[in-house]
This record gives sequence, structure tokens and C-alpha cells, in this order.
Amino acid sequence: MIKWFKEYPFVLSANQHGGDLVANYPFDTSVDGKPSYSASPDDDIFKLLALTYSKNHLKMYHQIKDPNCITTDEFRKGITNGAEWYPVPGGEFVSMIRENSNIERLILCDPAPLIEAF
Repeated sequence: MIKWFKEYPFVLSANQHGGDLVANYPFDTSVDGKPSYSASPDDDIFKLLALTYSKNHLKMYHQIKDPNCITTDEFRKGITNGAEWYPVPGGEFVSMIRENSNIERLILCDPAPLIEAF
């Protein structure tokens, strides 16, 4: 995988999974390990990318969650800074190795949905 990353460099990526309904942008690591805003050098660009995605996913943007959603977090305009939501120690390590930054899209409240959800 590392060889592939070196052969095919890219500077921006996105991943998606379940767990909530939000577009999460860098950084994920806070200085003291407690939830607090952690701006990346390209913070304005990442906020714009997250907001663009959220605005095109109206349930995300307006925070219209399934009534069975186990999460209670509310995200203004459907976006959040990773470390402000919950810090992940070393969360930027892979980004530094790949010289790539990532927007994370959580598109379902259920982190392990049944295949019928798709």
C-alpha cells in the first residue's frame, strides 16, 4: 500500500462510513487530547469542501436524522472539525505519510448498517 501511495500521489481524499451524519474535516488531533478546535494550515479550504458536501446532502446539512439514530450530536450545517468533535491521537499520521489530507463523511447513523440499508 505504501508503494502504491508513492507511485500514485494525490493530495486530497475522502472516506465515508456510518456512525453519524456529518462531514468531518482536519485536524483530528488536539494539543492536549481534549475536544478543541484544531485548524489545519488549509482550514478554510477543508471547511469549504465539507460544507459543499453537506449542502448537497440535505439530511446532513439540516441534521435530519433517523429517529432510531443512537447519536445525539448536532452539527451546525452538517460539518465539524475532527478534534472539536472528538480528538483522535495521531489522527494525522497517515496523512503525513501520504502527504495527503482527508475529508471524512459519516453518512449513516448506524456504524454497521444491514445490507438492506443500501
